[in-house]
Amino acid sequence: MKYTKEQIEAIAESLRKLPPVEKKKEELSKFEAVKALSKEIAAMQKKGYSIEQIATALRESGLDIATPTLKSYLQRAKQGTAKRKVQPKTDTAQPAENVDNADTESQS
Repeated sequence: MKYTKEQIEAIAESLRKLPPVEKKKEELSKFEAVKALSKEIAAMQKKGYSIEQIATALRESGLDIATPTLKSYLQRAKQGTAKRKVQPKTDTAQPAENVDNADTESQS
C-alpha cells in the first residue's frame, strides 16, 4: 500500500500531538529501601537513636519493617559496601605479584 505525502503529514501531526508517556515509578524492595536510607539511618544512630527507635520511625513514615529485619538489612548493606572496597585492592595487588614473579624468573 502506498501513502500520499498528505497522509504521512497527517500521521506525523497526530504523533506530535500524543502526550508524553508517564514513566513507571521505580519500586524498591524493603532491603533496597533500607540501603537507600542507610546514610539517614546512620545519622540517626549518631544522634543516639536505637535500632528499635529507628524501626519505629520508619514504620510511622510508611516503611513497614520489624526491628530484627532492619538490623539484618543494615548489616547486609554494610557487608556489600565492604566487599566492594576490598575487591579493587585485591585486583590491583595480583598484577603486582605477577610482575614480581616475572622479575624473579628473569633473574634466574
